[in-house]
Amino acid sequence: MDFISGLPPSDHFDCIMVVIDKFTKYGHFIPVKHPYNAVKIAELFLDNIYKLHGMPLFIVSDRDLVFTCQFWQILTKRTGTTLNMSTAYHPETDGQTERVNQQIECYLRCFISAHPRKWSKWIPLCEFWYNTNWHSSLGKSPFTVLYGHEPRYFGISPSDTIAPQDMQQWLDSRIVVQDTVRQHLLRTQQRMKV
Repeated sequence: MDFISGLPPSDHFDCIMVVIDKFTKYGHFIPVKHPYNAVKIAELFLDNIYKLHGMPLFIVSDRDLVFTCQFWQILTKRTGTTLNMSTAYHPETDGQTERVNQQIECYLRCFISAHPRKWSKWIPLCEFWYNTNWHSSLGKSPFTVLYGHEPRYFGISPSDTIAPQDMQQWLDSRIVVQDTVRQHLLRTQQRMKV
């Protein structure tokens, strides 16, 4: 578990809680408002992770105050979960989450430059994108590992002309955002080549 902070405000959110399953590499990206406390993070964990996967045997995190406080220590002890924290100046302990954070930040950077206040609306698609991409250590996507099949995709295309006006506006805005992201990704690829 880790946090991405320093994001521009978007629908009253300014952080993302990132939770990655060590085995399947499946990720959950949960928008959060700062300041947050241990109780709020525990509630978000219960609402978004526990309901889908149950309580993990181990949680790996950095030494964020949320995880070092007495509340979180008691919570993990009573649930039989071991809390492993990275050591200072040794972020590799939580390297898997740190790498996913980089991918999320790259995804959002492509989007935020044109629409900085709408990033929280795109977190579910970012999560879907991450979980349905091929993962080198798995040889398949985290989605496939977790569910045992490839995902079905949302197949609405702009050529569907029988859509009501609201749907057409939504599709048009989706196309604009996709074009913007595509341009930013191409620029990023060119920068990486150089």
